[in-house]
Amino acid sequence: MTMKTKDIEELTERFLDGETTLEEERLLYDYFSRQDIDSSLLPYATLFRGLAKAAQSGSQPAAAVSQPSRVIPLWLKIWRTASTAAAIFLLGVLVATNLRQPSAQAQTASVQQTPVAMPECPSGLTLREKALCYIQHREAHRSIFKQLKQQYNESHR
Repeated sequence: MTMKTKDIEELTERFLDGETTLEEERLLYDYFSRQDIDSSLLPYATLFRGLAKAAQSGSQPAAAVSQPSRVIPLWLKIWRTASTAAAIFLLGVLVATNLRQPSAQAQTASVQQTPVAMPECPSGLTLREKALCYIQHREAHRSIFKQLKQQYNESHR
């Protein structure tokens, strides 16, 4: 059955609009698989030849393709198990040691703090004044630390 170029153009338009039947699509595939295609329809030749190949490969029964099973080496299984066990063990040790130690609040509650005046450093100071204020803050922190250390040592004798 020979088809006129006008008929092929109409079928091609209907195909692109999604309105063709399977038989009409086969006619298009057959037409574009030939060598004597009208020059005005040559741009569609590659499209329909590719679709014809896809239709042929899709109509054949596909061979059963099984994915290869993923084999995990024995050393990796052992390593996973050992690292998991070690992590659980270390977590247990950390929890147990935290439960045995008295809380930090109880330790610091026994230490009496004596008030130390912290110098105020207003904004807008010169560089020299900022340096002096920094030195005063540092000295106040040192005295607080010395007092706390002394009280801690006395309470833990």
